[in-house]
Amino acid sequence: MKITRCDSLHYYDSDKYNSCPFCKKETDSSGGDKVSDIDTELEELKLRCSQKKKEALHLKETVKEMRNKADRLEIELIYLKKKAEPSLIKWADKRKKAAEDPDGEFESAVFHNENNNVLGIYLMEGASRVYAEECVKSLNALPPKTVIEICKGIIKCAKDGGENKEFELPLLDNAKDILNYCWFTDVYAVKPKSSEMILYVVSGEGDWGETVYFAIGNETVAVVGADYTDSLDWLKEYVKNRE
Repeated sequence: MKITRCDSLHYYDSDKYNSCPFCKKETDSSGGDKVSDIDTELEELKLRCSQKKKEALHLKETVKEMRNKADRLEIELIYLKKKAEPSLIKWADKRKKAAEDPDGEFESAVFHNENNNVLGIYLMEGASRVYAEECVKSLNALPPKTVIEICKGIIKCAKDGGENKEFELPLLDNAKDILNYCWFTDVYAVKPKSSEMILYVVSGEGDWGETVYFAIGNETVAVVGADYTDSLDWLKEYVKNRE
């Protein structure tokens, strides 16, 4: 079938007809039958439907192609935006860095120290620089509820005491005031093998003479203690319960 449109905008099968059957209005000289108006209209409708189906299929393919192109452009835009974002971490020169030195440094927005609030960051096994950037973003944008939970855990550690027996925790107006009696130095980016969660441990020390660690899982969960190993064990359990 080869669909053709005549000058009168009729559709017809040019493989079947030499000219438009709908425009032909004469009767043959032998007195043959005239094509009825109903048959003519029906034939035209069938051809129009066939043509419209082809147009619809073509339009469907075009829309699909445009959507795929839009998806690709969106992914490229996200990549370009990330590429344009300034790094939150000042990365150390690997050639000059000692084994015990952090992989980079960044400025903390919440947890302070005497080094202009600059904390070191360590890439633990499996963690990349991109992942570490996400950890820093998370830490600097922790919800107030999570920060309060961390501070309450630090208060408990302060009450448990440490090597500085002369330290006595004063009465605090609010939980966040405990941050005036401790400081934080490092972040450990911990990348789980089979999860996209953001996990990290933050370490510091309190005026009561004891180390302080807190672990974060997806910005909303925190565990606080004086032992780094306990923090890692908690993270492993946290990941295990959510896989």
